[in-house]
Amino acid sequence: MKIDIPDDFGDMTVGDLLAAFAGEDKLDAVRARVCEELCVRISATVLRADLAGIIEREGAQVLQDSLPGPLAALLGGGAMSGVSKRMEAAVQKQLLENGREILIPLIAEELRELEKEPVNNLLKLWNTED
Repeated sequence: MKIDIPDDFGDMTVGDLLAAFAGEDKLDAVRARVCEELCVRISATVLRADLAGIIEREGAQVLQDSLPGPLAALLGGGAMSGVSKRMEAAVQKQLLENGREILIPLIAEELRELEKEPVNNLLKLWNTED
């Protein structure tokens, strides 16, 4: 899809655009709501993911690459399956109990970086015919 991007935005950044829509006095509140919404969505996505499967596959590969053949074979496979389920539960528990404290600062930092981006750069991402 090709979108004609007007030059009207000039050097306007995402932060400028947010401030224009929200108003300078409400900008911090909008940032906080955006961070909270992204935190909820990221957490829900991670909780739906097959973490045990990922841990099992990647863990088995790490063991295979790191340990001598017989030891890797002994610890991989079925043994990895039991460990991966417990690791998945631990990650889910951590996310449920401390997800906001972990994710909000990371999301806020990314949002601050995104706010520095020119709006035109983001609009160009939508042009898929280039």
